[in-house]
Amino acid sequence: MSVWKRFKERFPNADLSRFTQTDWFGDSDAVYFKSNDGKQITQVFDKSMSNKYYLTDEMKKALGHPAETHHAADISKVVDLSNFPQELIFNSKPKLPVPAPGHADKPRTFDLSNREIFVTPTDSFKMKFRDVFIDTKLTHHSGKESRRWLESPDMNYWPQQLNFAIWCATTGCCVSSRLLFEDDGELRLPKQVRSFFWFHVYFTVRRILHEMGGIQNSVTLPGDDAFDQKKNPYDISSYKRLCNEFGISPSTEFRFYHGMNHGLGNVYIYYSNLGYGKTEAPYPGTYKFSDEGGSVSELES
Repeated sequence: MSVWKRFKERFPNADLSRFTQTDWFGDSDAVYFKSNDGKQITQVFDKSMSNKYYLTDEMKKALGHPAETHHAADISKVVDLSNFPQELIFNSKPKLPVPAPGHADKPRTFDLSNREIFVTPTDSFKMKFRDVFIDTKLTHHSGKESRRWLESPDMNYWPQQLNFAIWCATTGCCVSSRLLFEDDGELRLPKQVRSFFWFHVYFTVRRILHEMGGIQNSVTLPGDDAFDQKKNPYDISSYKRLCNEFGISPSTEFRFYHGMNHGLGNVYIYYSNLGYGKTEAPYPGTYKFSDEGGSVSELES
């Protein structure tokens, strides 16, 4: 295939009147850009189809894409990426929903105990990371506790701290669940590439939790003596700085809202001669905690 035909296929929206296959010395195996006054021609494409050439805004516009698009993300507008590795295609304007889609309906388990890390397609080693993706189930023993949870997002709750850190490490960094868990017709990651994404998620989660603790501290983790599921201290200014870095509001919702009673869980009451058992009752409703004048034992999410 001639270099001119390759050029036209590569840049189907190009203004061909601005390009030529002839240099100052006659025909060549390259394509040249002609300046408006016709006094200068610059090589922009050759038979190797390389991207080594510097393109001015004028050249980019003539190639058929806006002058303001200067980076690799926009090459998808002029190049067929159907056979390009999906995980390497950069998206400059990603959608960053909060919480990450699928988190509520199909919760994922970040199992990092004895995880197999691949360094080549066949060679691997096992690495055991400290498991911080635990202790997310909350039990409320009073109406006061439940009302506090319902009132507004509260980053003192460990599950909300962890949800925020996971969001930053995944959606906030444009790492989708497909990159971590799924193989399909469009995306089949080599095992060592998937190992890299898993390490990124774990490292970033730990880093976010560390930075949330402020300059001299880290957020207390499950298993630490000072850990508290409901009142786990964090540094507010550090949290706001991280939110600003990821472009979200500090009041962003990171509560898990799905399931019974909008995430509060099932109501447990005492049944005579049977003991405690869960109900399908709404809360607040007929059943109340003792501090509300009722006999509810607990709400468990």
